[in-house]
Amino acid sequence: LGAGTGSAFALLPAQNATGNWIKIVQRVPVRIHVNAEELAKHPLRVGLSTQVEVNLRDQSGPVLAQQPPQKASFSTNVYDR
Repeated sequence: LGAGTGSAFALLPAQNATGNWIKIVQRVPVRIHVNAEELAKHPLRVGLSTQVEVNLRDQSGPVLAQQPPQKASFSTNVYDR
């Protein structure tokens, strides 16, 4: 994971760290699942960038828009001061 730049809190922050070549139409919102043990070893930080692979072979589950809204699994109050 490389450090991201730009506004980390924007809906779709700029990818200046990678030369800003990513067009808005190339960005797709997804839900991710991170193993709790891996997350404890390597915590995620705001503003990180990554390269991912998406497996499209198993399409048996509901699409993202059909899933009901869920309460956030994790939250912080560090910015509420």
